[in-house]
Amino acid sequence: MNKSRKTLIYSLSIVAVIVVGVLIFGFTQVKVYPVNGKSMEPTLTSGQKVIAVKGTSNIYRGDIIVFKEKNVEYISRVIGLPGDQVVVKDGSVAIYNQANRKGFNPDEDHSYLIKNEKTVGNIDLKLASNQYFVLGDNRSDSLDSRDFGPITKSSIIATDAHVES
Repeated sequence: MNKSRKTLIYSLSIVAVIVVGVLIFGFTQVKVYPVNGKSMEPTLTSGQKVIAVKGTSNIYRGDIIVFKEKNVEYISRVIGLPGDQVVVKDGSVAIYNQANRKGFNPDEDHSYLIKNEKTVGNIDLKLASNQYFVLGDNRSDSLDSRDFGPITKSSIIATDAHVES
């Protein structure tokens, strides 16, 4: 075999190994989850599917995540992060933390909520170092942290959920 043919075979072998690795990673780290119910409308509608990355490495406010609560999988939006003080009062949400001692509304300037929808509830709690506060975008028709309290990081199955194209 000449040198250029050996180089070509070697290069193709490396590419094949990389492609197989990416496929294996993709199949083991990404999963499709069905959307059931109205809790995430208008962002997600029942019958749609979301693709999410398994694990909990990076969780940010506003992320759509998949978590398990009492053996049921839910899809919700992260509103409160560890260490936040979450207040639900008078139809809105306020978050207080080190960077925002006067508080802020995490829903402000976001189009994910149904127009003029209020966040019903009377909650004032500080999240522990492993807790997150989640809400559905359709606040009047959602089971979320207002019902079962904050979720723990260990209950989060997948993050970075996006609508399957």
